[in-house]
Formats: sequence, structure tokens, C-alpha cells
Amino acid sequence: MIVTLFAAGAGTKTIPVWIFSAMQRPNELPVVNVVALVLVLVSIIPVWIAQRISGGEATRITR
Repeated sequence: MIVTLFAAGAGTKTIPVWIFSAMQRPNELPVVNVVALVLVLVSIIPVWIAQRISGGEATRITR
């Protein structure tokens, strides 16, 4: 969070900064929950698709 605050320019709202500021207002919590769910899905779905394309099983290295 600290790096995001310093890296964002003046007047720029990045997603972590927006989530942090919106969590402090109780009426914004449903919106924060939806944004968090979308971010999780955007992260998980491509990994799931790549796993399905590559064969679906993890390889184990044995000695």
C-alpha cells in the first residue's frame, strides 16, 4: 500500500488506493466487495484456462 501511494501521481486513483479509501465509508462496502470479487475472478480464470489447456495435471519432480 505504501508503494502504491508513493508511485501514484497527484490526483491518480489506483485500485488499491480506491479500495482503501472506499473501505472507510460503510455505504461503499458492497461496491468494494464486487470489485474484489471481479479482481479475484480476473486472476483465477486465466490460470484455470491455462491449466485446462496444458493437460490439467501438475507435474511432480522426483529424485
